[in-house]
Order: sequence, then C-alpha cells, then structure tokens
Amino acid sequence: MLGEQQFAAVSVMAQEINDHLSDSLQAVESIAQQVTPAVLADAATVQTLLEQHPLLQLLFNGGVFVTGADGTATADVPRSADRVGRSTMDREFVAVTLGKGYR
Repeated sequence: MLGEQQFAAVSVMAQEINDHLSDSLQAVESIAQQVTPAVLADAATVQTLLEQHPLLQLLFNGGVFVTGADGTATADVPRSADRVGRSTMDREFVAVTLGKGYR
C-alpha cells in the first residue's frame, strides 16, 4: 500500500513537471514565430521583443537570451544578467545547438 501511495505521489509530480515543460515550450514556440531574419539582424529589436514578453521570465527562472551564430549573446532578459556581448559557447546546450560541438 505504501508503494502504491508513493507511486501515485510521484505520478502527480511528474505530470506537473510535464505540464510546466509543455507550457514553457508553447510560450517559446509562440514567441519564436515573431522572430524573422530581419528581427535577428537587429539586436535592439531582439531585445525589445524579449522585453515585451515578461512571461518568459516567469517560465524560465534564469531568464532567456538570444545568441548569434558565433554563440555571443545579443539580447537577454533580465538585463541584470549582463549576458549581452558575452560568449555562451562554453555551455554545451549552446555549442551543440549551433552545431559547433562541445569544448
């Protein structure tokens, strides 16, 4: 009986995590539809786009950032994270996403 209760509790927690991830993915996909090559070409426009979507900061507690093809952050929220102009290629998820491997 204890095992069944623990399984039920873990199942509820897993569903909550799955729901949160699904919501986060939907938000990113929705905002990504607004990102065109012209938007990406202008760092100020990208920054404005991120700032116009405060939901991103609620869904991603570390904030979000956008990089160029070289992995250098061109926009970020919150701005206090001070990532703009810094390389993010030391992060595996950035390097792999940009097809640069991982150092």
